[in-house]
Amino acid sequence: AKKYIQEAITYQEANQQDSGLCTSYLSMGNVYLRMKDTLNAVKFYQKSIVSSKKVGNNISLSSALNNLGSIKSEQQKSAEALALFQKSKTLRDSLNFNKDETILSLSIAKEHIMYQRFAQANAVLYQLKKEYEKDPTAQGNLLQTYQYFIHTYGYLKKSDSVNYYNN
Repeated sequence: AKKYIQEAITYQEANQQDSGLCTSYLSMGNVYLRMKDTLNAVKFYQKSIVSSKKVGNNISLSSALNNLGSIKSEQQKSAEALALFQKSKTLRDSLNFNKDETILSLSIAKEHIMYQRFAQANAVLYQLKKEYEKDPTAQGNLLQTYQYFIHTYGYLKKSDSVNYYNN
C-alpha cells in the first residue's frame, strides 16, 4: 500500500492536485501508523492538515486531527491530545457526522480513563450509550462503551453490573 500511495502523492504533488493530496497524505500517515512509525505518521498527518486547510476539506482535516490526537494520547501528552480531539469534534459537529462524532467521543473517553479522569469519562460514555442504543448497527461500539464503563465504575467504586449502567 505504501508504494502505491507514494506514487499517488508524487503524481499529485507534481500536478498540483491539492484536493487529492489531503486524503493521500492522510492515508500515508495511516500506513505509517500501522507500521508503528509514529514519526512519519505525524509528518504525513501534519501534511494532510496543511493541505486540507488549503482546499477546505474538513473531513480529511478532522480525521488527521483525530489521528494526530491518538498519537499524542499514546505519547502521554494529554493536553495536546484533548485539544486535537476537540478541534476534530468541532469540525465533525459542523459537518453533522454523528457516527464519526461518536467514534471520536470514544477516543476522548479512552483518554479520560487513561489519565484517571473517571467522572469525565463516565459523562462522555453515558451520552455515547444513549446514541448507540438508538442505532442497531452500532452494537460493537455499544459493547466497547460498556467495557469502558467497567473501568470507570470500578474506579468510582460503584456497582459493576449492566443493570446499573442502564439507569
